[in-house]
Amino acid sequence: MTDEQPPLNDGPGGSSGDSASAFDEAPRTGPGIGDVLVWGMLGCGALVMLTCGIGGIGGVAWLMTRATPPAASRTVPVVVEVDKPAKDVETEEELPSGSLPERPLQLLAPLPPASNIGQTDLTKLDPRVLRATAHQFYEKGQYRLALQFQYQSVVKEQVGQYDLACYYARIGDVPGALYWLQDAAREDGVDVDHSSQDIDLVEVRKDPRWPKLRAYLRACQRYWESSGYSETSLVLPQNAASETPMRVFIGLHGFGHNAQEFVGAERYQALADQLGAAFLGVSGTRCRGKHTFVWSEDPAQDLARIDAALKEVAERLTPAEGQLVLFGFSQGGMVSAELAGRHPQRFAGAILLSPGSVSNLPDFQLAPQDENRRQGLVAVCGAGEHPSTVNRTKRYAVLYENQGRRVYLKLYPGMNQHTLPPDFSEKFPIWCKFVLDPAARTPE
Repeated sequence: MTDEQPPLNDGPGGSSGDSASAFDEAPRTGPGIGDVLVWGMLGCGALVMLTCGIGGIGGVAWLMTRATPPAASRTVPVVVEVDKPAKDVETEEELPSGSLPERPLQLLAPLPPASNIGQTDLTKLDPRVLRATAHQFYEKGQYRLALQFQYQSVVKEQVGQYDLACYYARIGDVPGALYWLQDAAREDGVDVDHSSQDIDLVEVRKDPRWPKLRAYLRACQRYWESSGYSETSLVLPQNAASETPMRVFIGLHGFGHNAQEFVGAERYQALADQLGAAFLGVSGTRCRGKHTFVWSEDPAQDLARIDAALKEVAERLTPAEGQLVLFGFSQGGMVSAELAGRHPQRFAGAILLSPGSVSNLPDFQLAPQDENRRQGLVAVCGAGEHPSTVNRTKRYAVLYENQGRRVYLKLYPGMNQHTLPPDFSEKFPIWCKFVLDPAARTPE
């Protein structure tokens, strides 16, 4: 499963994969909204009421641009490969490139799970509630319930097939898992190297059909990575004039997600109006599927992707000089820290939300200079998150401080889920002021 960024305080999960072996964060920490949807609420009207509340969130139109994927092939694994049979390489070379290959396994779709739990009709629920609740039940080891919720979410939005495959594998239905893995590769994107290590798929990898499926997953991955498919979302203040320079907060999503989910009007329109600022969501450097992107963790490539996104919206947005701020969650947080630290002349600073990585980049070295003082860094995470997340958050704070930047570090007590902080909406404007204004007081 991936590093998910659903509504405000939800945590990881999603469409393509996130075990500790593939992404060094706490594996599958359940989303905060799922804490509300536990056993006592099932079968009662409260769940439906919550759904209506979420579904009714107002959203002002935002811009999304996508490059149309041409017929092409792609490469690049992100994680160290394991358990790859030699014949898998031969099979992979035989698969056609330049287009999505045909599914190699002729599998019947598994029977749909029950669409009701007690008196609760899952087909009536908002997909975000369904996904969040599925992850909560996953965390509790209630895999059949997780499957029921996730299945309905996939039916509604055609995303999240990878997680659904994981849930089928967890209940011992290997054919069902194989079916949804094939679907995920075409529709949602699968990280091949992650799937080769994902603890949820242990039994699937023992199946004799796995080498053939793995070759298929890699062929699909090659297609998506070279497709040129990208996503850029833009949220502007009401009545903003394109020629008026304004500060821009550039949002970088986590591993395996996308710009629209991370920076959408339903979350950021009010902040854009309040701050008189633009919010730009940028999809990761590498495409893994229609809704799945990751960052290369190569600073030059990732910066080029951000520059391309700024160019895409140039007719609608004029950035104010020295007023670009990077902010990112998980892998996006790491990329924000690396780019802002390497380019203090371009970026006023960065806001890091539980930064994570799939590689170990060396510390960037910049001599302390007075001009670095203008840069601000906010670095936050849960005190109870995976130790690698906590250590990385602290490491960036120290690194920036040693190089003369202004730094605010906070480890949230009692927060052990890989998620946005519970007071994100309240604190974000304060953090923005700290980053942009060298004279601003340190938050709290």
